[in-house]
Amino acid sequence: MEEREKHPKGFRYIFWGELAERGSFYGVVVLITAYLMSQLHFTQGKTGVVVHGFKALAYILPILGGYIADRWLGKFKTVIYFSIPYIIGHLVLGGFQTEGALYLALLLLAAGSGTIKPNVGPLMGLMYDNENKSPELRQRAFSYFYAAINIGAVASMTTLPSIRTKYGYGPAFMVPAALMVAAMIIFYLGKP
Repeated sequence: MEEREKHPKGFRYIFWGELAERGSFYGVVVLITAYLMSQLHFTQGKTGVVVHGFKALAYILPILGGYIADRWLGKFKTVIYFSIPYIIGHLVLGGFQTEGALYLALLLLAAGSGTIKPNVGPLMGLMYDNENKSPELRQRAFSYFYAAINIGAVASMTTLPSIRTKYGYGPAFMVPAALMVAAMIIFYLGKP
């Protein structure tokens, strides 16, 4: 097979890292509504405001993530550095069942996810450009990349409710924390 038609070595790290990161994010999404209502005794209205506010923040903050990467840190460092508050957000959410801890955790989770989100895909595209890979191979790589997102989301959304039922919310929220730690390690190992 011609070298131009082989995926770069770094592709597998991005694929598995993105799968774990999206599993981490959607792990929170699948649990948070029931958690707010059953554990923190939020009303349905307050729960909706908090959950939608969290998701909105996670999808607005990519603007900041792109700016930070473009102006100061670069894409790789932005992903690594903002993985840390992301992980801390999971630990706070799984370890402390108070309203204050909830808001801190959701802020950290939205900042981590939102800041990482605009940098992984472009970083992968740059990898294909820098190694002069064919446009067809790059297109296949992005198909796999989006498959990783969906696999991670579906896997966490189908397994975490069972973990919550069997072990409680604390352990269920720690699974996404472990996924995010795995994502950061995998991504970091792919730097060379």
